[in-house]
Amino acid sequence: VDAESGAQEGVQPPAGEHRRPLEDSEICDIPEVASNPDVFCDDGVDWGHLSREVETFVQAARPSQQEILSGDEVVRRIAVAARELWPGSEVHLFGSRATGLSLAGGDLDLVILGVVDDTHLGGG
Repeated sequence: VDAESGAQEGVQPPAGEHRRPLEDSEICDIPEVASNPDVFCDDGVDWGHLSREVETFVQAARPSQQEILSGDEVVRRIAVAARELWPGSEVHLFGSRATGLSLAGGDLDLVILGVVDDTHLGGG
């Protein structure tokens, strides 16, 4: 457990919780960075500044809590409508929203499984 942030090493913080940006001297202490032959920790690059710029971009690009809740409501409503039209159907979210990589203003990728076309049976 990191004494300053209280975060457990190797464990991602829950959604909405943010760790402090790494300082320049801490970037090359990360084993994956230190062992990467493409990263030169003594090259004079301000890695901490880059880390802060990336964190700033992530904060600006991620969807707001309201946008996430609205998207969840849209998925719920589509699932209800799908079950009314096709009992037993399932709505599944996929893509960036499902993986947690969506951007603000991004779309929702959905698929509806279990759709039965009964028009050839005289049902529609």
